[in-house]
Amino acid sequence: MINGDREFCQVFFDNVKAQKNDLVGNENAGWTIAKRLLQFERSAVGEGSFIPRSEPLPELLTRYAPHDAARRERVLRLEIHRAAYRLTQLRAAEEQKLPGAPTFATSTFKYLSTQLESMSLDETVSLMGIRGLGWEGEGEGFAADELATTRKMLLSKGFLIAGGSSEVQLNVIAKRVLGLPD
Repeated sequence: MINGDREFCQVFFDNVKAQKNDLVGNENAGWTIAKRLLQFERSAVGEGSFIPRSEPLPELLTRYAPHDAARRERVLRLEIHRAAYRLTQLRAAEEQKLPGAPTFATSTFKYLSTQLESMSLDETVSLMGIRGLGWEGEGEGFAADELATTRKMLLSKGFLIAGGSSEVQLNVIAKRVLGLPD
């Protein structure tokens, strides 16, 4: 993977035969079932429990660039977006009729959470300067948390694709949430 890990895998089944009684749902309606399953996947990504996260940006700003006004403004903007996202999640949870059941709004949260964390990790690397570009060599100039930052930032790019790419999410939002025509 782009971050150096090997956690991703694919499984292919060749020459598989299924019995009629193993059919899930109606014949030729698999895409409807698959879309529902994707909503659950997007819901998990949108909740963000396994998305790589940046360290608190205000702390990093204080540590690496305390006197840089431009970076302070970028951190402030990201923190405002983060707070707005959390409030929107709370509001959506209060309005949800069946708690835990994904809706088309899950595409909105999946899109926003992955964009926000990717931007936050980009800003983390920017704040750290050369300290945010280490790959290996703990004790040779880089601390363990600095080495982890580069890998988390790179891993965050994969979450812009996992569970449906950002572009797919924008299409779902346009059609299903906003009701825009094809």
